Amino acid sequence: MSRSSVLFVLLASASLAFKAAAQEGAPIAGRITGVVVSAGTDQPVGGASVAVRSVGDSTLVGGGFANADGIFHIEGVVPGRYTVRVRVMGFTPVVKTDVSVTPSGTTVDLGRIELTPVVTQLASVAVTADRADVIVAPDRTSYTMKDMPAASGGSAVDVLRNVPSVEVDGDNKLSLRGNENVVVQINSRLSPMRGEALGNFLAQLPANLVARIEVVPNPSAKNDPEGMAGILNIVLKENTDLGTSGGFTAGGGTTGQANASANLGYQSGPLTLFANYGLIRDSRQVSGYIDRAGLQSGLLPYLEADIGGAQKGISHSLNASADYKLGVSDALSSNLIVSDRSPTRTNDNLYDELDAARDVTASYRRLKVMTGDELTLDWALGYKHVAAQPGDGVSTELRINRGHDTDHVLLTDQSLSTTSGAAEGLPALETNLTKERATQWTLQTDFTRSFTTGTRLETGYKGTFRRIDNDFGVATSADGGNTYASDPSRSNAFQYDEQVNAVYGVVSQSVGSFLLQGGLRAALGKKAFDLANTGEHFSMDYTSLFPSAIASYALSPTQQVKVSYSKRVTPPDTRQLNPFGWREDALNRFQGNPALRPEYTHAFEL
Repeated sequence: MSRSSVLFVLLASASLAFKAAAQEGAPIAGRITGVVVSAGTDQPVGGASVAVRSVGDSTLVGGGFANADGIFHIEGVVPGRYTVRVRVMGFTPVVKTDVSVTPSGTTVDLGRIELTPVVTQLASVAVTADRADVIVAPDRTSYTMKDMPAASGGSAVDVLRNVPSVEVDGDNKLSLRGNENVVVQINSRLSPMRGEALGNFLAQLPANLVARIEVVPNPSAKNDPEGMAGILNIVLKENTDLGTSGGFTAGGGTTGQANASANLGYQSGPLTLFANYGLIRDSRQVSGYIDRAGLQSGLLPYLEADIGGAQKGISHSLNASADYKLGVSDALSSNLIVSDRSPTRTNDNLYDELDAARDVTASYRRLKVMTGDELTLDWALGYKHVAAQPGDGVSTELRINRGHDTDHVLLTDQSLSTTSGAAEGLPALETNLTKERATQWTLQTDFTRSFTTGTRLETGYKGTFRRIDNDFGVATSADGGNTYASDPSRSNAFQYDEQVNAVYGVVSQSVGSFLLQGGLRAALGKKAFDLANTGEHFSMDYTSLFPSAIASYALSPTQQVKVSYSKRVTPPDTRQLNPFGWREDALNRFQGNPALRPEYTHAFEL
């Protein structure tokens, strides 16, 4: 039997086992009732909103409004422990903690809930910007961006700059609490893009596509262990209102930036369709300087340079999703993200080489012009079965990501007179052409089951296969561009293959206001690196265990104290592994090490 057949049987068995367990021991849904009155007058308060949230993770499980007599009934609440919040304008909110619904007593009557009136004066109407909604859970903090000024224009980078503890520099590199080693997820899926490609994608993703940002500083074993600083999960808008809906936005900036986006949604019966298209045109100037000193014998004593340039680009993005409910508990979903980007960068730098006395010995001008074409397609097909208990169920997803990136660079070195600055002789020309194709397949299944004792079990499997083909060619010209000759000593092609199979298990236990969680993830990986020009082959097999633990105490529905631990990993990327030397100019050279091992970190947080 093939590996794929065995995996299919395992997934099918897990799904059937879960359904059987759900049918045999399915909890009986109950209800929570009560009467809302005004303190001191006993008058009913109609229209009061009632929200029911799980004690463990603050998940909203139900809600409703009191009728004209102040009576409310919240139906479909499965056995468990909850907090109930009652509020209405003009009264101080009331929170009922540790409300228990049990299989033997599925109806919980909260009795009379007295709301205290507060003095409200409406002398004038003022429009103010509300702070982004913040939801605190044991393992993450979510920031809703619907009221952010950046959500009406700009890109996802602008949204991230408004999230506490998140920073984005001028090159669109992300950092969490000052650490750039952070993993970015999109819709809870690990982004296949890294480094500069990821920054470019986020810079061209319209801000109004973002629903919320989730910050996970110390993830559990359920999540991929990459990223020492934690996880940033960018959740995109998907669902729409009933029927057909649509919208269009456009904006611009004084720097030359212009953006536009349009969305269209349809929802009828079991079918939900959504699509959003975004366009961003960006233009900005770059300036700076270099002052370098050679501290070893044989090096250039001093180098000074004035840096100038410009960056331009046009980006297109498409986010489309389709969901179909097979029944009350089962659904199929499909999601497609397409990104196309055409960047252009120009750097015009003036260099002066100086001797030990800081007298100019040589001057030259280096012009770098880069044009690129980047296309990324990410498609996912998923199945989900949900149980009566919120958050319980089994899900399986197949994901395919394809990327193509072509960069063409023209380098011009022109010697200059050290006195007049005029050009001397013919310029030395060099072209760099990089073509990279990347493919990644991911199969993931997750199973969650809650028990009436307050215990919750999460387990699953994830398999990943990734292949990268990279071709880098260099050609030079000494006659001002009339003829070019390939430079085999600096040209290089490689193929990189990686396979990772991982399983995890996480157990959570709620005890009063305490939540305890422990987990373990085991990963088996294999990497292979092949150089086409030299015929060299490098391979590496590894096995890693990633434990995690969380202990939290809820001081109130809006406050908690938490201590957590997790083991994280930073695997080397292809640039760090490639032993074939690469240089941007004669003074800057980079060479990777194929024997480089992953870097592990033990992260503690209070």
